[in-house]
Amino acid sequence: MIIFLGLAGSGKTTQAKMLAKVLGCRFLSLGELLRNSVDEDTKAILSEGKLLNDSIVFGIVDKYLEDIFANSEQFILDGFPRTYEQAKWLIKKFQSSKVHAIRAIHLVISNEETKKRLLLRHRQDDNPEAIQIRFSEYQTSIKPIIAEFESNNIVVSNIDGSRDIASVHKDIMKAIGDI
Repeated sequence: MIIFLGLAGSGKTTQAKMLAKVLGCRFLSLGELLRNSVDEDTKAILSEGKLLNDSIVFGIVDKYLEDIFANSEQFILDGFPRTYEQAKWLIKKFQSSKVHAIRAIHLVISNEETKKRLLLRHRQDDNPEAIQIRFSEYQTSIKPIIAEFESNNIVVSNIDGSRDIASVHKDIMKAIGDI
């Protein structure tokens, strides 16, 4: 399993889809799973840029992962985990051998560049107020997630996501090596 972490707009989905195509494996986006799997009240929370309760997220993610685990498939996971508790949950899956290998790609990008990219997407949840909330939550969540991954021997590769798509992809390919 390869996990993509980074701010919304950092290029996670673009790069994750490209990598899935190159590796010939399945691509799962937490954002898409959430937008397609929740009721209207939950969609309203998402449109404000807020994170959902972990128990809701675990239920949605677990449903999709069980199928993949059953087939021992390699896959790309975009945008999960988003909280420290989600990271711990995923590590437990890893330690119980349901997931055979985890590597994380962390796309690093400035808030200014991210905001420009998000406003160009014209999605309902890409408004200035929601973007600012995402910046705050990202700062308080990503460092503990990375620390937890590293303390559990999960390789985290920091990649400059502010460059052109091809350059970022090339660095990701170097980072994953012979997976």
